[in-house]
Amino acid sequence: MTSQNDIGSRAEARSEQSPANLETQIRATRSAISEDLQALGEKISPAHLKEEALDAVRGVAHSARESASRRIGEQTRRAHEQVQKARDNPLFTAGCALMFGFGLGLILPVSQAEARALASPMSKVREQTRGILEEGQQAARRLRDGALETTEQVKQAVQE
Repeated sequence: MTSQNDIGSRAEARSEQSPANLETQIRATRSAISEDLQALGEKISPAHLKEEALDAVRGVAHSARESASRRIGEQTRRAHEQVQKARDNPLFTAGCALMFGFGLGLILPVSQAEARALASPMSKVREQTRGILEEGQQAARRLRDGALETTEQVKQAVQE
């Protein structure tokens, strides 16, 4: 708590200051405030804000450029490794290319020209397979009939 004596002694100290001292302090305070306001004005000026924004954009662009350069370098290295593998294994590479082409051919629809070109051979294949199928079915019937006949004979032999 501040006592009455403390307040009185402060008032006496103020009254003891000369007007010249007070004026000097006021000028110094004004000068300091003026410098602070000027620095603040410079800091928030459009030119300064623009320069800070440009610096930030430049930093981001530089980082992006470095990152892209690093990624491109990595992809280039991988591509060179794959080319070297292909050179080291030409049969494997040819096999992969052949399988890729085969797979692509299976995926793509048959064109009309291909359908016309394959129509005649396909009908011949169907006729031949139909004949083979009929022969196979006849052979299967003969085997079945023979197996049934043998089963009947064994059955009769067991009963006798």
